[in-house]
Amino acid sequence: PEELQVLSTLGSGAFATVLEAEHARQETPSPTQRASKGRRTNNKRFALKRLSDESLSCSKKKAAASQCLLFEAAILKQLPEHKNIIHLRGVSSNLFDKPEEGFLVLELLPETLDKRIQRLRNRMMVDQIGVVPQRLRLRDSMKSRKEQYLRIKNIGVVIADVMAFIHRNRILYRDLKPSNIGFDAVGYLRIFDFGLARQFDPNEAKNLT
Repeated sequence: PEELQVLSTLGSGAFATVLEAEHARQETPSPTQRASKGRRTNNKRFALKRLSDESLSCSKKKAAASQCLLFEAAILKQLPEHKNIIHLRGVSSNLFDKPEEGFLVLELLPETLDKRIQRLRNRMMVDQIGVVPQRLRLRDSMKSRKEQYLRIKNIGVVIADVMAFIHRNRILYRDLKPSNIGFDAVGYLRIFDFGLARQFDPNEAKNLT
């Protein structure tokens, strides 16, 4: 815990709170770095996931939330690396002894799918306010259909592919929604929040209806 410095709260739910954090230690810049870019620090940032205050307020909730946090760490460690699954960077040294005090260190995702959807809706509303010639409306309509196709190809198909990968590895995700789908700094889609995910036995799954 002492190696990371918490910067802000990214989100909080009944089970966990996610914080933005960075390395607390600073790198000493070389003379070349000082001359070219000024003072540099090792400010790579992460998402730090720990139990929420709501979970900690009740012994039953704390026990269940602690188990979810441990399940998430185990599942992310077990799953083979996949470009569309959030990267687990590490866990705190006290996670397994005192999960109520421990945390996961995860890749930081700048945007989630629900926020991207809202941003696209806002842009569409702004575009609809202005009065434009029919020729431009037709061109914009064709552009909109092309963008929609690309979103289905780059988001919908990718989500289906990564979910199939998760199932092949005997994991039930159980919490698929836009707020649990994010994008990294260069736009790669990532599935995250495996707190409700569970491993299943393929032989038992055959008997499910």
